[in-house]
Amino acid sequence: MKLISCVIRPDRLPAVKEALFRAGVTGITITRASGHGGEQDTVAVRRGTKLLLQFHEKVKIEMACSEPFVEPTIDAIVSAARTGAVGDGKIFVQPLDRVIRIRTGERDNAALTPVTAEEVQRQSLGLGATELALTPGSIPSSESKPLLEENAVMSKLRSVGERLRTNWQNPLIRQQVGLLFLGKAIGLAIVLTLMTRWFLPSMLGAQNTTPTPSLDPMATVNAINTVCTLVAAFLVFGMHVVFVHLEAGFARTRESVNILVDGIADTCICGVTFWLWGFAFMFEPGNGFIGLHGFALQGLPATYGTTGVALLAFWVFQFAFADTCSTITSGAMIGRCGFVGDLLYSVGVTGFIYPIIGHWAWGPDGWLATMAPISFHDFAGSTVVHTIGGAISLAGAIALGPRLGRVFKRDGGGPMPAHDLIIGAAGGLILWFGWYGFNPGSTLSALDTGGIGRVSFNTTLAACSAGLTALIYSYVRTKKWDLALTTNGFLAGLVAITCPCYWVDPVGAFFIGIGGGLVVVWGIDALEYLRIDDPIGAVPVHLVGGIWGTLSLGLFAAGKYGVPTPTGQDVSTVVTGLFYGGGLGTLKAQFIGSAVVTAATFASAMGLMYAVKATGTLRVAPEGELEGLDLHEHGSSAYPEYMISGSESVILTLSAKDDAA
Repeated sequence: MKLISCVIRPDRLPAVKEALFRAGVTGITITRASGHGGEQDTVAVRRGTKLLLQFHEKVKIEMACSEPFVEPTIDAIVSAARTGAVGDGKIFVQPLDRVIRIRTGERDNAALTPVTAEEVQRQSLGLGATELALTPGSIPSSESKPLLEENAVMSKLRSVGERLRTNWQNPLIRQQVGLLFLGKAIGLAIVLTLMTRWFLPSMLGAQNTTPTPSLDPMATVNAINTVCTLVAAFLVFGMHVVFVHLEAGFARTRESVNILVDGIADTCICGVTFWLWGFAFMFEPGNGFIGLHGFALQGLPATYGTTGVALLAFWVFQFAFADTCSTITSGAMIGRCGFVGDLLYSVGVTGFIYPIIGHWAWGPDGWLATMAPISFHDFAGSTVVHTIGGAISLAGAIALGPRLGRVFKRDGGGPMPAHDLIIGAAGGLILWFGWYGFNPGSTLSALDTGGIGRVSFNTTLAACSAGLTALIYSYVRTKKWDLALTTNGFLAGLVAITCPCYWVDPVGAFFIGIGGGLVVVWGIDALEYLRIDDPIGAVPVHLVGGIWGTLSLGLFAAGKYGVPTPTGQDVSTVVTGLFYGGGLGTLKAQFIGSAVVTAATFASAMGLMYAVKATGTLRVAPEGELEGLDLHEHGSSAYPEYMISGSESVILTLSAKDDAA
């Protein structure tokens, strides 16, 4: 008796098994192994990759044979496993002392499989001992194969019946079979129910119904753009919360409540007037100077113009812009403007000045927007929102005059101190956050991803360079790092980049921000020299910063960007500034638009302010100003625990000059 072991390639296992069966060997043990021989450290290419061969997957086959079957078994393995390459494997033959078949108790040669060729055929075909008589080592001839196959089939059928009877006597098997059939019955019932109650009726009904029209792909685009516009509108509206924080922080304690009430009232007035007639004046067609259709939004289509944005969503977005302009207006008038006067001029600002002059630049047929050969451009409102708001604020400050007790630098004084710089500076930072709705939202297109990204980046960079410029400038002048000036510096950078943000590259945005940080300081100095009292710097930030930003487009427009559309960017026409080879054309158009809007706004605002002043409501009485607007106009104080009437730093008395004012 011999134990034959062979180690071969795994891919040769099927061939070796077939060869062993034909040689009369059916009892084999197969195990997975790994190893190496002469192929160690050789290079092989597998799936296009060169690999250094070390240990490799092998298959080990073991079998026990009686002496007559040893050589035929070895020959069968060699013929089937040989490839001629390194790594084909080896065969090992060892003597066996004892072999015992556990099932039958047979020992030694009687336990070996196969002992004879007759046993091989009985095991492979399922025949009884008397159904096949072969000599040892013989192979069935081709003539006997049909008979063998027929006998094998009958034997297998008999064995199947015996197995069924045996298994059915096992209660566990009966339970499992029952559960299997129950599950299949449930599944079949579900399938039949779906077919008869839903699938078949729908198929039959579909033959008698009109086909559903295909969805308009632009409907999806418009929905996405509408949601994007609304999110931007909510960000812009949120800026009004921090506008009042900024103003209250930079003002005095005794006018904090007044600032909040003014802000809330202005927002409410703006909403009503902009719905009734302001939106029609500004965004509907008419002529080059004013819109004449769509009052109270009546008779307008579901979407605005070619934007695809739902009309009401577009209105909400533009209402937030109009309210921004109204809020800017109050900045330079803090501390002495009567509340009734504020209500009156707010109707004039949001109902007439802002929408009518804004129509010139943003209306569908506004004369600045259609100016030839190069039209005026203002992407998000350096002119339309900030210059208009700043010019009205300047007119209000002039019509009101300075606050009682305000002494300017030329007279040996300086600005009155802010009561809470923390609130003011924090409000400025949150305004910066709101600007990400102000500028990117003005694309009105979520699909213009390149434009939104560029606008957001330019907005950020301009604010950063402007804030650093104002911070460094303040230290150079005073050897102090001025928080208020730095805050107004980055706000001026944001105002400046609002017009050109879509059409400039990062380099242009950086230098526009630097310009904003410089002009805001120069604007503050100019107001101080002219003895114009602007408590929070609304005029330098919004008017001066807005003018600079509008003109900067004529210098820094990169010549690569066109206009946003509902589905992306249209570059059929681009805007090019002087520094990028565009000549003076764009700069001239920007100068004309900025100059005309500034002059027209300032002139109309002066008329409005002096008209309100004629009613006696524009400025409170000197006694009310000394008492403080919070108590005088609203009967409450923002800080009742340490309420102080009059100036926080000095006790004032009325002079004849103040009384006359």
